[in-house]
Amino acid sequence: MKIKLYILAIASILAFGSCETDNYDAPGTMLEGHLMYQGKEVATKKAEMRIEVYEKGWDFEKEIEMKVDQNGHYSETLFDGSYKLFLKNGRGSFSNFTSSDTIHFELNGNQQLDIEVEPFFFVNEPNYSVSGSTLTATVKVDKVVTEKQIGKVKLLVGKTMLVDDQYKEIDVTLEEIADLSNITLTADISDLVSKGYCFARVAVGTEGVSTYNYSFVKKLDL
Repeated sequence: MKIKLYILAIASILAFGSCETDNYDAPGTMLEGHLMYQGKEVATKKAEMRIEVYEKGWDFEKEIEMKVDQNGHYSETLFDGSYKLFLKNGRGSFSNFTSSDTIHFELNGNQQLDIEVEPFFFVNEPNYSVSGSTLTATVKVDKVVTEKQIGKVKLLVGKTMLVDDQYKEIDVTLEEIADLSNITLTADISDLVSKGYCFARVAVGTEGVSTYNYSFVKKLDL
């Protein structure tokens, strides 16, 4: 009998402790923003860019990692407080994202915090045209980092909104680019015409770099 009472007492203590833990408020403040370049939103590959956030004022600082979606948008629910933020190095075709290594900010209520980045190449929004089973994309690319040289340029076409150098149905590649201001790519989309629509974007490579700069994904009616 005494053993049963002892077990019940331990169970009550554990249950009480659990209730105490559950009574802590969950984070309720939204931090979100977009990658920007000179006032323009910047697209990228989904989850390739990672943002690290640390809350200040603790004996130890634990990283909160936020993944950037293919539209260059990130979001996270946090507690109000003082934070520092930076992008992980070596993620995507970008140089230093700000004049300093770290952005310091106060979070007190929902906040929009856009992050200025410097892509190796900025991909302006392409012009698309469809004629029968042929998709043509014409795009202008701005060279941002002078010491970088343009690599391959790709027209990527898919069946869903998720399109990048990994997820695509069609990949048309130009190896040599003569004029950054007028790049034309043409794809045979005969396998997708019956679907009635497709999704396309342009990816611009950099010599010696395995990642790409991107245009935004565009839905096209066929």
